[in-house]
Amino acid sequence: RSIANDLGEQLGCGAFLQHLARLRSGPFTIGEAISLDRLAEAFRLAFWQTLIYSPDEVLLNWPAAILGDDKERAIRRGQNVQLDRTIESDISGYAATPLNPTLRCRAYSKDGALIGILRLQRPQDMWHPEKVFPLPHSRHEDYAPIAVN
Repeated sequence: RSIANDLGEQLGCGAFLQHLARLRSGPFTIGEAISLDRLAEAFRLAFWQTLIYSPDEVLLNWPAAILGDDKERAIRRGQNVQLDRTIESDISGYAATPLNPTLRCRAYSKDGALIGILRLQRPQDMWHPEKVFPLPHSRHEDYAPIAVN
């Protein structure tokens, strides 16, 4: 789109694209795509899980933190946490990159479940839960509400 606009400006006549196809987006290519009909069939025949990527697939180039129970609980409650650079060693350095300019990381539970996306808040060096994903159904009992009399 931009090149058509630039060409039109250079020629002084305007320009537009008649057809545009995205062949790649991040790590995903058009060759890996499936049609909506194929996906509908997969849902109907109960094999859709074999056709989709895990939610964190696009973020695999970001740093990752594996959180203990206390920090996971805090994140699930929307609280900021400080990550121990020796335990969550993949977080050390806090280097921003063009693909991760705002210093974010993936957060996982000890059993490998994706908890959410955390954003570093400076100068406190606290990680804020920017997006928290629902618990797997089997783990809901770990976070039952506490009764107060």
